[in-house]
Amino acid sequence: MIDPRKIIVMTKLAMYDKREGDADRRINEYFRHDYVYRQNTWTRFFVFLGGCILLALYWLHQGSVEGINILTFDYKKAAIDAAFFLAVLMTAYSLCGTQIALLEYNKAQKRLENYYALMDELRDDYVPDADEPDDEGGYEDDWDDVPANVPYAARARRTAPVDEEPYR
Repeated sequence: MIDPRKIIVMTKLAMYDKREGDADRRINEYFRHDYVYRQNTWTRFFVFLGGCILLALYWLHQGSVEGINILTFDYKKAAIDAAFFLAVLMTAYSLCGTQIALLEYNKAQKRLENYYALMDELRDDYVPDADEPDDEGGYEDDWDDVPANVPYAARARRTAPVDEEPYR
């Protein structure tokens, strides 16, 4: 008989796989620190590049519109101001980028925990078919032999008769 609760659980699992599953698994390939570092590396690179472009446009504006003489221009003060501007800009974006990456990572972890909890619930509710022998009659459940890091989709229900050696 079809169990409506199992259908709901399987539907939730399929929706998760369709929507966020691949992205969450890609995020889950990294430790939290590594994921945040990787995301911030690109953030810092593009913020530095954007800041340099802004400084170049500012100096171009200073030279062409305001008519500042390049011979009397204080380059040392301009370099210190530019370094300070880039440091503040990169620090602010690094802090924001870190928080955003941590939120993404934590949300992905929470969704994966829920996904695996639903998989466990579905697996725990498994009842063998009538034509499949029970524990006394001959087939042994090998779920404990499967390592915990193997994805559930790869965990085939391996069964073998109790009194025979399983296939290797």
